[in-house]
Order: sequence, then C-alpha cells, then structure tokens
Amino acid sequence: AQANGEQQAAIIDYMVRNFGPDSKVRINTAPVPEIRVVLAFTNDEAKAIVAYREEHGAFKQAGDLLKVPGIDPKKVDAKKDVLIF
Repeated sequence: AQANGEQQAAIIDYMVRNFGPDSKVRINTAPVPEIRVVLAFTNDEAKAIVAYREEHGAFKQAGDLLKVPGIDPKKVDAKKDVLIF
C-alpha cells in the first residue's frame, strides 16, 4: 500500500491512539509523525530530529538527542525508556 505524508500521519495517529502510547520508537528510522505522536514532540521538534539524524547519522543514546537544536531536555528524559537505538 502507498500513502502520502498526510495519510501516513493519520495512520500513525490512529495506531498510537488505539494501540497505546507505550509503543517503542526506533528513533533512527521513525518518521516525523511517529516521533511527534509517540514521543509528544512538536512537529517542528520531530522534523528537527529527522533532519539532524539525516545530516549527522544515527543516534546512539538518548543524550544524543540533546544535540538537536531546539529539543527540550525534559521531553527527552521523560521518553528515554521508549527509545530504541
């Protein structure tokens, strides 16, 4: 199946709402909508994470997310247990 960005976001939102926010996030491959919904980052923060990852390579630990400009350390700390590297 194919879906455009808006359709992908709707699918991910539905999955998270109906199958739990306790989902794990593969931060090195997750798309913007998944990062936004599951980790409760803003759309701009999620885009910044993906852009940083594409430019600098894979994150190895939660602390690496703090290198992304504009990321709130409290959000990273609150969600570090659901991150997969």
